[in-house]
Amino acid sequence: MQPIELSRYRFSRLNPYAPPDRRYRIARICNANGVLPSFCRDDKTTWAIWKFLQKRAASIDVKQRVRLIRSEHSLSVAFRLHHGGMKHLRPLIEAYLLAALDDKSIAERVAAPPEAISWFRLAFYDVHQYLHAPAYVRFHLIRSVDDEGQTVLDNHRLWKLLGYALGPNALDQLLGNPGANKETFEGGGLAAWFSQETRAVLHSKQFIAASNLTPDDQQHIAILLKMLQQDLRGRPQSEEQPLVNLEQHVSAMLQELPWCKGPDLTPDLVREWDERPVELNSDEMMLMAAGQKPAYLEELKNLKIPMTSTETPQTDPNTGEAE
Repeated sequence: MQPIELSRYRFSRLNPYAPPDRRYRIARICNANGVLPSFCRDDKTTWAIWKFLQKRAASIDVKQRVRLIRSEHSLSVAFRLHHGGMKHLRPLIEAYLLAALDDKSIAERVAAPPEAISWFRLAFYDVHQYLHAPAYVRFHLIRSVDDEGQTVLDNHRLWKLLGYALGPNALDQLLGNPGANKETFEGGGLAAWFSQETRAVLHSKQFIAASNLTPDDQQHIAILLKMLQQDLRGRPQSEEQPLVNLEQHVSAMLQELPWCKGPDLTPDLVREWDERPVELNSDEMMLMAAGQKPAYLEELKNLKIPMTSTETPQTDPNTGEAE
């Protein structure tokens, strides 16, 4: 199978895991290779995108570009929303599409023509068939976890996650609902509005920060445990006893962990090996930091590398035996 045929299948509707921008990719591949889209496998939308790319490539001067924008206004706006001068709205539109909001409602929120949002969805982010698969959406479309299993969350991913998990109303509240903001202002003035906005920003940043913490890092795990304590302190008074027990366990665990960082915090048993020719491995270093002394390490303390000629065993060049 030729490479272009492999690409055709990868981005065709026959592939259940085709990317959301499969139509645009097929049209771009066909345009770059000078071939037509398939009459059987590619739909009218793919053909329309391919024709637009053909016209855009043929538009050399400014007048031709202006005529193309006028004749294909909605599709031109969709391209600008995706990778042109309006691409800053792209993450928000994708978040609302993951929230299953209709094209007209999205257009009202971003001040774009409804037809442009429809073209954007069909060409670049057609996710309707994936919304029933939460694992695929979260780990492939949103990519909230990278290939190494580490959480990767930023504002754009947070918008998509909120939209998919909680719906468009959650996005409206996060990004500022005019009606709710007006009620807050009328009830408590600017101070109440500032307080509401500050809490929203802090909570979103706290969520992003907590998601990106890694338990393998000694500083991160301490932060995680403190956040857990703060969360439990906010619970009803009847749950106070479990909190006390948790604090005791956490305190004991932090005291027992043999963590150290920097020369001043390195235990003396470990530091004395810094000047020796033999380097401790990770297991040996942990044992030494915990106060244990592997017996076999004592034999290596006086080892000198390289050895002098008097220390190196001499061998007979004829027999190969030690003299």
